Amino acid sequence: MKAIVIYNSKTGFTEKYAKWIAEALQCQSISIREKLPDLSEYDRIVFGSNVKAGKIAKLDYFRKNILPQNKQTVLFAVGVTPTDNPQAKALFKDNLTENELNTVKAFYLQGGISYEKLNFFEKKLMKMIGNSMLKKENATEQEKQMGKAMLTSFDNSSKESITPIIKSLREQEENLK
Repeated sequence: MKAIVIYNSKTGFTEKYAKWIAEALQCQSISIREKLPDLSEYDRIVFGSNVKAGKIAKLDYFRKNILPQNKQTVLFAVGVTPTDNPQAKALFKDNLTENELNTVKAFYLQGGISYEKLNFFEKKLMKMIGNSMLKKENATEQEKQMGKAMLTSFDNSSKESITPIIKSLREQEENLK
């Protein structure tokens, strides 16, 4: 089965995951900023994008260009929030329609923050959010840790995190045989 990994990456974390997934599937990974090949030639399409303020970036692009292909589709979103955080767990419910939730396999992966790749406004916003989490009255230990983490660059991406995605794609492939 022919697969392709298409991604949108702001600071490089989504690109890193896309390349790891493509390596595991032995297929091509390509940025949405490049000219895409004819997607009708592929059986499986994996799309990844970053999360910003609780929203999956380029979701309209995904809906317009990927979903209409009616292929086996996997969506992965990369954000700064740890995977066990309630916000991460609610991400797809908050961003996808009920039909999309039923037809698309969706995975959340933790990336990090790269202050070097953020613009002035984004840096200020991240610092503001981090400081407000630290100053929050009755903040949980998890919120305090996240607030502190948001004040500096960090990378929590992990190649092992793609295992459920690869497993899901391989199971889909087996089910079609």
